[in-house]
Amino acid sequence: MATVVVTNRMADMQQLKAELAGLLDEVDAFVVSSDVGAGKPDPRVFQAALERGGAGPDEALMVGDNPIRDVAGAQRLGIRTAWLDRDGGDDCGVVADRRIRTLAELPFS
Repeated sequence: MATVVVTNRMADMQQLKAELAGLLDEVDAFVVSSDVGAGKPDPRVFQAALERGGAGPDEALMVGDNPIRDVAGAQRLGIRTAWLDRDGGDDCGVVADRRIRTLAELPFS
């Protein structure tokens, strides 16, 4: 199973954040919106992540903290989703497959 970070921000900043969080060794690839020519929630950036991870939509899980950009965007391709809702935020009418408070709640089936 591959772990791919999808970001609308600069790759070096995301890599630094992953390193500081002690997660860099857990990440297999980064997909940056500027490299794809489309940002979240555009399905093209999620398709690029699937390709980098070598998975189909039914094999993937998108974990994100933004209901619109992360959850709704991934759902357009049929990707399962987990909304990382750390502070009881507004889901903006988007229903994720799972709502979690911390990354410690992963993995799940």
